Order: sequence, then C-alpha cells, then structure tokens
Amino acid sequence: MDGNKDDALKCLKIGKDALQSGDPTRALKFINKASRLDPTLPGRSLIVNREDSSSDQTAASTNGPTSTTTNESKVRHRVPSTGSSSSASATASSSSATCSKAYRKLSLKVHPDKNKAPGAEETFKAVSKAFQCLSNEESRKKPIYSLSRSYPYEYRFTTQKGVNFYVKNTKFEHDYPPGSQERATLEGKVERDYMSTLAQNCRFELQRQQWGFIRETPHC
Repeated sequence: MDGNKDDALKCLKIGKDALQSGDPTRALKFINKASRLDPTLPGRSLIVNREDSSSDQTAASTNGPTSTTTNESKVRHRVPSTGSSSSASATASSSSATCSKAYRKLSLKVHPDKNKAPGAEETFKAVSKAFQCLSNEESRKKPIYSLSRSYPYEYRFTTQKGVNFYVKNTKFEHDYPPGSQERATLEGKVERDYMSTLAQNCRFELQRQQWGFIRETPHC
C-alpha cells in the first residue's frame, strides 16, 4: 500500500509539473493515474462524471471554421473523468498565487463566453473546481471532508449554520466530537469553503449575464 502511495505522489507531482509547463493533456493523465493508485489524494472529492459529448455537437456558425477548430482544440485539453483538471500549475509546495496565475491563464482559453466549442462550459466548471482544491494547501495535505457526496465521502453531517458536508467514515465524530473546539474549527472551515464556492459560482453567472447569455443568477 505504501508503494502505491509513493507511486501516486510521484504521478501527482509529474501531473502538476506538466501543468506548469503548459501540457494539460499529460497533466490529466498522471493526475488521474495518481487518483487510481491512491483515492485519498486531493481532488478525489471533486470528481466530475461526464463523458465527452463533443463529437455529437456542432460548433456555433458565427465563429467560422477556423475559429471553431482552434476553440475545440483548447476544449479537448479538459478533464476526461475527474475534477483534478488542468487548472493549477502547482507542486506540493506551490503558493496560492502560483495556482491563481495558472488558473487565470487556462480559464481564459476555455471560458464559454469566449470559446464557443462544444463542452467549453463544462470544461470551465471543471477547471474552477480543480482550482478550488489545488489552491487550498490544507486540503492538499489531508482532505477531511467534501462539500458534495462522492466516494469515499459518503457520510453526511451538518454544521451549526446548516451547511451539509461529507466525510469518509463514522469515526469522524470520534475525532471531532460535537461541541469540541476541533469540531467548531472544522465546521467554520466548511462554511468558509461553502461561501467561497457560492461566490465563485456567482461571479461566473454575473459574467455570463453581462455577456447576455443568461438572465438569472441563482447562486448570487
């Protein structure tokens, strides 16, 4: 098992280095391999179960064939099956500033308001989710919970303010007893992460609204 964990960490580092060098396809390959070797690695809680539907869709006619081909090429460098996407060019000790810079660079390429290729919106969302994971140094070290239910985070708990979160097993209450300072600190972090996610979704919706693509902003 230790051997698998070591191999997984090596694959994760290769993937992140590939992101930094601008090779998202190679990055995704090794990040996915790392997740298979060790499901407890960061990014596992952000799985995006979506098959590629690009081949069944056509590009917007207003962009012309040349523009569409370029956009589709960018979109192909997206997450094939996991949320650990090509959004953050980060090593294990990377700063938030490094992650943010890499995220901005890639998100501009796949933003659905600028990129009309099929699958652009889903790619952008996956990139955003991966950025949330990789930019959080604590979650990269030891992910305790997930805001969404996905294996192995299958046991639901609720903070004092009503925010649901999911943990790996029932031993959670033994490690973080109700009413303890440890539990209060963790729930505070859950609530901050929840608000951060809402704020990011809101910014995304407001930007799309300004471009005239949507009218309502349910996350704002």
